[in-house]
Amino acid sequence: MIDSQNSQRPSFSWPAAIFLTAALLLLTWIAFQDIQQALAANASTQVVGMVNDQEITLLEFQNEMGLQAVRNVLRNQGDAEINQAVILNRMIGDALFLQAAQQAGVGVEDVEVEDAIDMLLGRYGLSRQEFDALLQEQNLDWTVFKTSIRDYLTILRFVDEVVLKDVAPADQQIALQTWMAEHFEAAELDFDQDFLDKVNGGG
Repeated sequence: MIDSQNSQRPSFSWPAAIFLTAALLLLTWIAFQDIQQALAANASTQVVGMVNDQEITLLEFQNEMGLQAVRNVLRNQGDAEINQAVILNRMIGDALFLQAAQQAGVGVEDVEVEDAIDMLLGRYGLSRQEFDALLQEQNLDWTVFKTSIRDYLTILRFVDEVVLKDVAPADQQIALQTWMAEHFEAAELDFDQDFLDKVNGGG
């Protein structure tokens, strides 16, 4: 039995207590960062589908969701719900366009990407610092954003120079729809069913 008269409570001086608290907070923060990094690494390597021979990862899908959220903010539609199924279908379509563009040798230069970014920021009256804050709110960075701009410009050039080349303006919409239908039909698409269930249920 403990003698209450002789027992003593552990005591710390204020500097020691503050140091201990700070150390615990630091350890907690480091552990949280490790968890975040582990989750990001898992998402970046977790393949949720294939479009022909191209892997689609969970991180790529999450990035597309984030980019759509940024677009919504720029359009003053920040509260708009994002349809995950629409995002996935657009990713598949973009992948088919980019695969065909690569085969046709169609691409864009770095300067074209930078010019397009400057035009976009100018249209919305944003500095790069302000836009960087928007990206960070969606856990995005400039590499992801620049890749999306490059892909967009590449698709536009491919459609203009290949798909709709020599097509009369009045027939361009039908020609583009026909190209997409044919390539969707011929594509080998293979997606994780659990992922599809979540996407279709989260619309």
